[in-house]
Amino acid sequence: TAALFREFVATGADARIVTVRDGVLDPSWLRRPLTLDLLDEIASTGIDPCGENGEYHTAVLSAPLFSSPLEVTWGEQVLRHGCWAVDLEVRDAVGV
Repeated sequence: TAALFREFVATGADARIVTVRDGVLDPSWLRRPLTLDLLDEIASTGIDPCGENGEYHTAVLSAPLFSSPLEVTWGEQVLRHGCWAVDLEVRDAVGV
């Protein structure tokens, strides 16, 4: 999955970590973008690079196929069901 991670990053998409499993990763990982530097850090933890075992989840905010990036407002970090999550709200594209 490291090759898939690299392929995704090469597209120029912007994906941010929005959930991490408590005890596997700590809340400092929240909001971080998927980058090649982050891949090195992920590798040092021993988890799957793409989070295939539920170690983390992302939200894609921008990608080549998007007509425009998603603008979000970041909220608080909370512990829910054994996972740290950061709340986010998509802002209205019309200018909210």
